[in-house]
Amino acid sequence: MQESDEHPLSHLTPVGYKPMAPCDSQCGANLRRWHPAVGRGRAVTELIPQALFPEVGFVYLTGINLVTFLVYGADKRRARRGRWRIPEVTLLALALLGGAGGALLAMVLFHHKTRKARFYVTVPLALTAQLVLIGWLLSLGVN
Repeated sequence: MQESDEHPLSHLTPVGYKPMAPCDSQCGANLRRWHPAVGRGRAVTELIPQALFPEVGFVYLTGINLVTFLVYGADKRRARRGRWRIPEVTLLALALLGGAGGALLAMVLFHHKTRKARFYVTVPLALTAQLVLIGWLLSLGVN
């Protein structure tokens, strides 16, 4: 067999394919061309039309709270059955990402994680912070 400088799978690459060069100063410029808000200090609020804020926010918060409630319920069911559990970090992350209302409701209804200080302190604080943030956004006229 003859050795070659060509890659053994080169016959599988598309015609005209050129491997990507290492990223240089042009990478950021290319990304900005693709998405003008990237790298220019624009807030997420500028990416979504203001008229859609209430709907997007409502859908997100409803979804994350529903998912969080269901995940807490599933974890409680698994705990009762002695099965594999959902990691605590996952449960707390869901609460911190906007699902604190669903987490608190699940904690009360299912009597789940109510003895752990990590939960009975963090979840109500997260809910308070989320409600304050929502109130602040509404006071800015994003309604």
